[in-house]
Amino acid sequence: MKTTKQTILMSLLFLAAFSACKSDDDTPTQDSIIGSWQLEQTYSNGVSDDILDCQKMSTSNFLANGTFNATDYSGGEDICESDSYGGTWSNSGNDIYTIIIMESGLTQEIKLKITFPNGKLTILQEDQEESNTSVFVRTN
Repeated sequence: MKTTKQTILMSLLFLAAFSACKSDDDTPTQDSIIGSWQLEQTYSNGVSDDILDCQKMSTSNFLANGTFNATDYSGGEDICESDSYGGTWSNSGNDIYTIIIMESGLTQEIKLKITFPNGKLTILQEDQEESNTSVFVRTN
């Protein structure tokens, strides 16, 4: 169950949002989410999860045109399976990103809190029962 939640959380991350802000010189700034990211660590209710090297191969690539693609890896010591998907993302403001995942003919919209402490991409997903955080490092 936890692996499924982590996979969903990572999927949502990969669908985050883009916005261009204007400065006084009208030069657009690039959203921090744009780039390629690799999973570093996950946390459940603030406690570090034991994740395998297989899961750490999970990646997300957010493009400036508001699209993304991601590959989640899951499995045990002897089996490592991947699941690839894509979609769109947009920056809704106040660290909230709207992610639209398109996979196997289905569409799912999710709003996530995404921040960038110390240059890492951090996704926080909370519900009434638990809090899940995924931390990604930039690979480009």
